[in-house]
This record gives sequence, structure tokens and C-alpha cells, in this order.
Amino acid sequence: MKRNLTLFTTAALISAAVVWGGPALSQPAPGQKTNLATGLPAGEPEALTPKAAHKVFHDTQREVSGLVYDGRYEQALQRCLAFRKQFKGDKEFLGLLWTWVQLGKKYPKARAALVEIRNGDVRECLEGRGYWALFREVMAINRALQQEGKTYELFNSLREKDPGLAQQCYSLAEGMLVTKGEYQWCYDHMGEPQARLESFCKDMDAELKRLEFIQHTEEIRKQRGWTNAPGILRPEGPASIKKSAKDRFVSQTRQLIEILVATNHQAEAEKIRDEAVTILDDARLKSAVTDALHHIRK
Repeated sequence: MKRNLTLFTTAALISAAVVWGGPALSQPAPGQKTNLATGLPAGEPEALTPKAAHKVFHDTQREVSGLVYDGRYEQALQRCLAFRKQFKGDKEFLGLLWTWVQLGKKYPKARAALVEIRNGDVRECLEGRGYWALFREVMAINRALQQEGKTYELFNSLREKDPGLAQQCYSLAEGMLVTKGEYQWCYDHMGEPQARLESFCKDMDAELKRLEFIQHTEEIRKQRGWTNAPGILRPEGPASIKKSAKDRFVSQTRQLIEILVATNHQAEAEKIRDEAVTILDDARLKSAVTDALHHIRK
């Protein structure tokens, strides 16, 4: 299954190159149907464009950092709370977590507020009002607070109380489940292995194609003499983006192979390995089946 990097149109690449974050989320009214993938009311237009949302994030992060530097901790907390109210469940809010946790080290009230937000999200999930982005928010907060065991507790509860939501959130939880040795559950819920490999490949291709587009844009800037405008990429950027995209593909594929090996599907694991190596010639992929066997037997 050799692949090339011609999967995406220029329009899609321009969109992907603008910003990594998504739009602000508004919450559905009682009884209103919800898009379970995003938590947005079904059919409701997005409140902010990705570019505008990302600008709000950067402005807020800069403002909060300045307030913390000045020792105005309560004002910093209130700014964080206002931002989270606007971007509940969104990637932009997740980007602010590190700054919020640092504030919490100086101002315990800020950490307590973050714990309260997490606990509220958990209640929503357990009371049938959860969605994919909200679970992602819980997971990110727990990671920031170094309480990742609580994410596993929540996911276990969802498997019993809301199997549909648990299935939606599987992609977020897979690494955690593999770490816990829950290979059979993963195999039963992960979908068709071949389709998953193709999905990993498409994600890598998209990232590399995005980089290609950005580099082309930078070259045009130079040719037109736009040297006073800030560049999109730092000098080390291209190599870092390439490495990140390839590392993610390797990691996802090795995890898929480990699940297959652990559930006695070694022939399928070897097939996935062989196809992955044709996509990316990487020693970590070549040794994936052997490594999985050694890891499982420990």
C-alpha cells in the first residue's frame, strides 16, 4: 500500500495551515440535539473562525502571563475562567492549561478552580450530557494535574453507563487502555485494522503536505521580497514537523500491532507491519512485532 503525498486539495491545505485549534463551542439548550463529536448544537454555526479563536487564545495567554508576573493572581484566574467559559471543550482551552497550572502553583485557588471544572465535566459525562470534546478536556486537565488515573476511572464508568460515548472516545483512550493491558477490549472496539493503518497514513500525509504548502508559501515571500513580514516557520521548524508526523505514525502503528499480537492475531500484525514499512522505512516499524512479543511476555 504505497502512498504518495497528493491526498489533499490546496483549499484544504490552506485551512490546515492557518491554525491547529478549533472554534469556540457554545452549549446546547435543554432538549436540543447535539453533534456528539463536537458538543455543538446540531446545525448551529460556529461562533468564531479558527483563526479568530486562535488569536483570542494567544491574547489571553499573554494577558494571563502578564498578570501572574505582576502578582495579580485573582485577576489572572478570572481571565482564565472567562476564557474557559467561552472555549469549553475546545482545543484553545487545552492550550491554556499549562499557564493555568503554573498559576495554580502560586495561587492555590486557581488549582482548586481547575479541579472544580474537571469534576463538573465528569458529572456531565456520567449524567448523560457528555461528548467527545468534553472527555478530551477531562483527559487534558487530568494530565496537567498529574492525575491521569482519574481518566481511567471515568472511562471505566462510561463503559458501563454510556457505551456509546465510550466508543466515541476510544481513540483518545486507546493508549491508556493498552498501558493497562486491556488488549482484548481494544481489539473489540478499535475497528478494522487495515482501515486504521490507512487513517494513520492519511494523517501523516496531511501533516507533511501542510509543511510542503507552508514551505512553498515561504519561498514565494522570499521571491517577492517580503522580507519584513514575519516568517511562518522557524529555521528548525520543517525538520521538527517532519519528525513529529513520522513519529506519530510509527507510535500509532506500533500500538496497533501490539494489540493484534496480544490478541493472537500475529499474522495480521505482520501484514500491518509489512505495509507500514512500505509507507515509511523505519527500523521501529520493522521490529514492531518482535518488540510487541517481548513486551507482552514480560
